[in-house]
Amino acid sequence: MKKEDTSKNNHHSLFKDTYQASISILLTIGSLIFLSTISARFLDVAKYGELALIMYITDLFSIICGFGIQNNLTVFIAQFKSEGKTKRTFLLIKWIFRYFSISILFGSLIIFLYFLLSRTFLDVFELSFILVYFINKNLSNFYISCLTGFFNFKIITKYNLLYNFLLVILVPTGIYFFGLKGAFFSYFLTSFTYLFFVKSRYLFLNKNLLGNIELLHKKSFINNSLLLWSIGPTTTHNKI
Repeated sequence: MKKEDTSKNNHHSLFKDTYQASISILLTIGSLIFLSTISARFLDVAKYGELALIMYITDLFSIICGFGIQNNLTVFIAQFKSEGKTKRTFLLIKWIFRYFSISILFGSLIIFLYFLLSRTFLDVFELSFILVYFINKNLSNFYISCLTGFFNFKIITKYNLLYNFLLVILVPTGIYFFGLKGAFFSYFLTSFTYLFFVKSRYLFLNKNLLGNIELLHKKSFINNSLLLWSIGPTTTHNKI
């Protein structure tokens, strides 16, 4: 009987987690379709092309600088959690965060040089918001990877709902009143708010979870990162 109850609980938990993750994905897809339509309607062809190019570049460098670390981190956190070993996982996360921070700064420098040397249409104001948006977005993705590993799908769904709601409200408003600059500022403001919430949730887990785990060997983690990074570009999509 206990085995049957455990099996039922596992199936129920799997269905619940899958359902919540699916809602997050559908919310993201829906908001992207809506924002693409609104952006194309209120911006002229040139400005819309500029916005699409910029979002594509930031996504591309997010993949490169991420180096597969986010997916890899989720896998190992989930593995440790399933083994009943959680607390010292945060030591692993802390070590990886140092590497990831350096990677983000390097990516920001590359984006800055790319737009500077290509002599594009961006001014200092626009470029500054793009760089901050890039940093906020990657930090948010890092914390989301951690929360996913801890199976916090319900809270992730709530945060994604908030994030997409803000995007749907702020981006069209910014575009309507301020054009391309308004779009940049709206993406920056939304990403900053999202980062605040996901980081707060991560810090809550960091403070409250108990356990005793072994640290993962760095070489094993890096080898898996290389593998996931090599397949990473095939799983992403343009944000505009």
